[in-house]
Amino acid sequence: MPIHSHSGHFYTEDLEQVRRELLAEGHCPKVVMRSLSEWRCLRLRVRGGEDCVISAFHEDLDVLQAWMGRLGLPYCGQRLAGAASEVFLHLLKARRDPPGSRQALLAEQDHQCKLCAAPITATTCELDHIVPVHQSFAAQAQNLQALCLECHRNKTALESSHATTLESRFSRRAYEQYVESPRLPPLVFKLNSHKPDHICHGIDVVRCRKNGLAHAKFPAPIFCPKDNVEQAREGHLADLTYVRLREDGRWAAFKQLPYVGQGWYAKPAVAYMLEKGLATWSDFVYSLDATAHVDQESVAQALQKMEAAWPEGEEHYAKLSVNALIGLWARNMNLIYTMRTSNHQFDGSGCQHRELFLDAAGGMHWDHIYVTQLLSNRSCRPVHDFVMASEYVAVSRIRDALATVPSRYLKAVKTDCVVFQDLPKKFQGLVDSLVRERHPDGTPVYRCEEVKGLEGQYRIPRIEAEWMCNIDAWKVAEDPVLHCLEGGSLLLTGYPGTGKTHLARQIVTALREEGYKVKIITKTHSSVQNFGMQAETADHWVRSTVRNGYCNIDWLVVEEITQLDTGLWNDIACVSMNRKVKFLLLGDFRQFPAVMDNFAGTPVQRELKHCQLLHDLTDGWHHELTENRRSDPGIFDFLRWLRVDEPREQSLPEAVRAARERFPRQGEPDVSLVISHAHRIRINARDNRRLAPPEAVTIEYTGTGPTTTNMPQTMRVWPGLKLIGVGGRVTKGIYVHVAEVGPEKIVLDGGDSFTHAALLKHTRLCHAITYASCQGLTLEGRVFLCDTESPHFTLKHLYVGSSRATSSELLSVL
Repeated sequence: MPIHSHSGHFYTEDLEQVRRELLAEGHCPKVVMRSLSEWRCLRLRVRGGEDCVISAFHEDLDVLQAWMGRLGLPYCGQRLAGAASEVFLHLLKARRDPPGSRQALLAEQDHQCKLCAAPITATTCELDHIVPVHQSFAAQAQNLQALCLECHRNKTALESSHATTLESRFSRRAYEQYVESPRLPPLVFKLNSHKPDHICHGIDVVRCRKNGLAHAKFPAPIFCPKDNVEQAREGHLADLTYVRLREDGRWAAFKQLPYVGQGWYAKPAVAYMLEKGLATWSDFVYSLDATAHVDQESVAQALQKMEAAWPEGEEHYAKLSVNALIGLWARNMNLIYTMRTSNHQFDGSGCQHRELFLDAAGGMHWDHIYVTQLLSNRSCRPVHDFVMASEYVAVSRIRDALATVPSRYLKAVKTDCVVFQDLPKKFQGLVDSLVRERHPDGTPVYRCEEVKGLEGQYRIPRIEAEWMCNIDAWKVAEDPVLHCLEGGSLLLTGYPGTGKTHLARQIVTALREEGYKVKIITKTHSSVQNFGMQAETADHWVRSTVRNGYCNIDWLVVEEITQLDTGLWNDIACVSMNRKVKFLLLGDFRQFPAVMDNFAGTPVQRELKHCQLLHDLTDGWHHELTENRRSDPGIFDFLRWLRVDEPREQSLPEAVRAARERFPRQGEPDVSLVISHAHRIRINARDNRRLAPPEAVTIEYTGTGPTTTNMPQTMRVWPGLKLIGVGGRVTKGIYVHVAEVGPEKIVLDGGDSFTHAALLKHTRLCHAITYASCQGLTLEGRVFLCDTESPHFTLKHLYVGSSRATSSELLSVL
């Protein structure tokens, strides 16, 4: 019978017998599989409660349970590698540090919000982590900034959730050229024949793989899809380098280490090749630099805590767990095994394996096993290659230290050990000097001990990665509609007002008429409302489909691509691994980038327009719209004159001066664009009073609690008043209009009825909106551009704000 361990989890010595008994009693547990022939556990659904999970006993169970308990983690039946991975990532995560002096940070920022420059005090601000804590590593500095309440709320809402991990995410090109290329093989090969009747000794690297992480000279890389495969540059040592040395017939594996053939090498190996003159900068062909890195101190702390937590007498698990963890990083995790059980042999159409299973009562059941290849851009290979490169370098240093020893005494290389036999005494000092080497913490680097000679036949370690082709130049699609109908992906760009969204709607309509499944995504709710056609926010779509393991589409249309953060591009790049899916990308690189974009504890610096990811998604096809369709020639010519992000870009003072001359202040605004949320609230109150007709109903806000983010404010309401949703019953960022006004109820244009208090809770005035929230919208009526003297006002604010107006006569730059 199964033995109960903790809530919902049981263990048994015979998993098959438990299943036989359950099937005989009329229960059909789900068999979770580890491989084609190995079961992981049985899972039974329990109505109204947690699932019942039954796992098999294994020899490490009690030890692992005690170890994880000491670290405050529940044990759920994992093997050693899985448990070590969970513990390591848990210890690698940052914990929230106690905040420093709020007043000191405010003084440093001159009592202004870091993002919008609004005046703030200790009671009207939030201390915000520039890089979210859930993305940070344990020893990483947690830098803070003081934000006004609304900026903090918006930043939090726009951030994607991707927790601390060593897992890299690649663009399709980088995945195919690096992740799918040959890995560095283990160093196991003979140098010379040994004498079976003589003792062999070996110089062994102590805890080679663990120390390769804990005492690394370089931080381990974590890649994102925005990282490009580029031509190697002289003087720049990249995280990964494609190395190709000139070889002749005299090539010898041991003398060339750490080089074992043309292919990708991590930074420790490449740095060593340069240091020892094994390679020159001209031997480096391609490079790949990571956006993020995990620092050596965070890794060392996590490994030390892992080892210290093992129960007394079980310390040998310290080495086993780290080696199992590193081995797990090398596994191909893209195959999943699924079992379906039926009473008929031919029910499992398309299964890869089928077998008969008898229950305890003699009943016959057919198990149909399916093997599914997952399309993924995830990989831990960079960290594993980093460890392997450190191992190669450690062995190479043994070789260099024994350079004066005649080669006949060196017999073999066994992973991280160089085996020798009958070494003359005059060379013993070389061995002793190696044994005396120490890491900064005092632990030995090498040891010398008696070992067995290498038996059997082994290949000389060798890799031969395929030669890579350079990325093609961008190609122009003359007719974007026809191009997409013929099955071509496309990057569609252009100045504001050139009709990108209008053309995209035409393409989507034509594709759907042809029977294609088209999904439209964009970052904000306001862009969703503007595009229509069943569009949805990118965050909602990736959570419900890609991250849930399901994405059944033919086309993905991405609006306002510059607003998407790296967390979203991770998942879009994953979709691109299915080459059957086509992409239509819309945007203008002169507009705002993603807000506070971070990945794996690091701010993302690379601009989207310079990423090979876009070339991957669109197969290099591009079309730029140049004809003005929305704003008048005055605004359009002004936008072109600004030359944003071009070599001859206008200076901000000159651009603002020219804008004030071209678009002087006239009349009163229908919409004011601002940077500061405090300014937005003041303008809303002022214009709401100015525009309210005599019959308007005043709804007083009487909140007396603590100051919160995006607080309601007193408003005058009348039929036709435009409001914006803030979440709840009215979707955040969506514009609505008041249809009916009563003494107790307010009815919106969609038919929803609200009490006065509920209207204050779920909507806000929108006479003034921020520059950041106006991108992608067409603003009707007169538009005022405010806050042009703010230190946070940039040329892009002027560009985006000016482009929202429909006429130069309706635009005023203050």
